[in-house]
Amino acid sequence: MKKEGAIVRKGALANIIYESKQKHNISHHIIIKEATVKQRLKRNSNTSLLGQKSSIQAIEPYLVTIIIQLANMKIPTTTTQGLQLANSLINGTRFKEEVHQFEKLNLRSASSELGRGYWRGFLKQNKNLIEAMLNGALT
Repeated sequence: MKKEGAIVRKGALANIIYESKQKHNISHHIIIKEATVKQRLKRNSNTSLLGQKSSIQAIEPYLVTIIIQLANMKIPTTTTQGLQLANSLINGTRFKEEVHQFEKLNLRSASSELGRGYWRGFLKQNKNLIEAMLNGALT
């Protein structure tokens, strides 16, 4: 990474990442890869595309908390159980209709319940948080 002929010191990128984490109050358990930063600099991009927003994003922190509590009690959450839990949290709330509307607009086969695709995305988006809390870092 050279800028206008100047040579960047070894470890400078790691130092920038560390300082940025401190500045934005990001947990040290969250990993920001140097390769990601290099690639974004290469494409001259400083934003990330986050994709579709979850219809039930407001209640996902509760779902994460419940999953962690179950794991602390040595009760692992399977895909089926996780979906049942998530669907039971939205039953009887405005989120149920929001899920149905979202699926109607974006999916070929719309249902009024969350499916396996939602669960995969949820786990992917919350992987660091769940792992960090299970390891006792955020408790």
